[in-house]
Amino acid sequence: MFQTIIFQGELLPSYGRSFGSGLIIFLDNISRFASSKTVPMFIEIMGQPGMFCLYTACIVFVGITCFFVLPETSGLTLSEIETIYKKDPKKNKA
Repeated sequence: MFQTIIFQGELLPSYGRSFGSGLIIFLDNISRFASSKTVPMFIEIMGQPGMFCLYTACIVFVGITCFFVLPETSGLTLSEIETIYKKDPKKNKA
């Protein structure tokens, strides 16, 4: 959980930080619970090497998705990050 808490201030805009932080921690705890409950079943079905391959594939998928979806915030101020997340009203007038 420590890793998810570190990046909240960098990635979330100030107007959504309170809700976003709670959501991130909630989803992190749900995924930890699901992971701990499914490990014995996965070991029984596919063995320990198969289980590690499954978790490795999930981590690689999430890493690639984050690389292409999350905006780069290095060197930006908090106000500049907020402008990235603000919706363009011209695009919503369809």
